[in-house]
Amino acid sequence: MISFASGIRLDKIKKLVEYQRLYNREQEIRRKYAEEEKKMERLLADNAKLVARKNDLEMNIYATQKKLEDEQQKKAQIEQRIKDLDENKDKVKITRQIKAWEKEMETLQQDLNMIIHQIDYETKKQSDTLEELNQINASMAENDAKIKALRETIAAIEAEHRDELVFISETKKNIASEFDVSVIEYVDLLLEKTKGMAIVSVLDGDTCSGCYTILPTMIQGEIGPNLPVEEIELQQCPHCFRFLYYPEWLERDE
Repeated sequence: MISFASGIRLDKIKKLVEYQRLYNREQEIRRKYAEEEKKMERLLADNAKLVARKNDLEMNIYATQKKLEDEQQKKAQIEQRIKDLDENKDKVKITRQIKAWEKEMETLQQDLNMIIHQIDYETKKQSDTLEELNQINASMAENDAKIKALRETIAAIEAEHRDELVFISETKKNIASEFDVSVIEYVDLLLEKTKGMAIVSVLDGDTCSGCYTILPTMIQGEIGPNLPVEEIELQQCPHCFRFLYYPEWLERDE
């Protein structure tokens, strides 16, 4: 049981009931666009993954481009050497020079073929990477359009209820200011945990309407619909720890 609940009398019990009503009304409004918020969160998470992949691809594109430039430079150098050798072919006279010329030409041609193969491979890889990058950019643009539409929907619903939400927020703050911080913090936690049922009525048969457990005799002796106003004090269900009240109390004057 929570000790700070003791000493809370009828006037504040009514305010806690009102605080809960305002909380539930606020949640009701927000549920109108809860699905849109979930969709938007999924799209934002998807975009975050796409951005990470996009960064990786852009780094790969840069590295591959640098490699292609180096390979193209090597290719140009080999091609120039082959051209020079070919132009000097007629000047080669003796057998030893011819064999050296042929060996160098063969080696250069092999190197050229390897570089051409590497360039083809890197070019294909670059093309595939660019295609994936374009697909990612298209997906991000599509997600951004959906996110924009969802934000507009949420904004429209919020605008429709803006005055009421402001009223709820201000009224809740005013009510909260009349309680110790520890009480309101506990109430807020309980509201979230119980989905808006932090303070519940006692049913006929002295049953908690939150967990449908019959209250212990000791508590039954301390509460009741016809209890004198000066004896009304906030109690908690020992089973679910929700606060308790009788609907009849709300009709009575302090």
